[in-house]
Amino acid sequence: MKKRKIIIVLVISVIIIACFSVINYVKKQEEVKEAQIQQVAKIKSVYLGYSRQYDPVEIAVQYYAADDYRVLLREYELDTQGVTGYINSSDINGEFSVEDFENAIEAVDISQSIKNYLLGKNSQLHFEDMSLEELKEFDIGVQAMENLSSDYRISDNFVSYISSKYWNNVDLTDELQELPILPDYSIDGETHTVSSIEEFLKYYKESN
Repeated sequence: MKKRKIIIVLVISVIIIACFSVINYVKKQEEVKEAQIQQVAKIKSVYLGYSRQYDPVEIAVQYYAADDYRVLLREYELDTQGVTGYINSSDINGEFSVEDFENAIEAVDISQSIKNYLLGKNSQLHFEDMSLEELKEFDIGVQAMENLSSDYRISDNFVSYISSKYWNNVDLTDELQELPILPDYSIDGETHTVSSIEEFLKYYKESN
């Protein structure tokens, strides 16, 4: 009988220890997930030009529920052109070509899908949906431009280019025509689906 009680106590002790181990594991996993969410939000905020006055996680949540079409246009440029829009722009002034960049990233240890994305090829990737690992690879790919330019700040210059693009444009009707989907907008907490670009621009101008 005494031996049986000892066994029961040991079993209960093992169960309690196992429960604490599971709780600690889940807690650590949640902490890792939270840290990754913040890293993802930070990288996206750098490239897409979110406001810097909010916490990165709040920025991410705010953006996906918001209607800043300039951010959407920047994201659309990345999804369709990668960094080639920048390479072909006057900012580079012909210092290197898309072909030069393509050769440069061949030597970089990143996935082929990210290489295709950087080159504006059909990679099936979308900046909005990228994982932390994919965003880190994208960042590494952007930095490959530093091997092609005499300006050691070239990768930072790309960030400045894409994160501020469309900021001073008054009429972006033509650019918005390219977007596959316009964001919904909210009035007094009620969400409205956009029926036309003109409607969306009218709302946006009235609310800013």
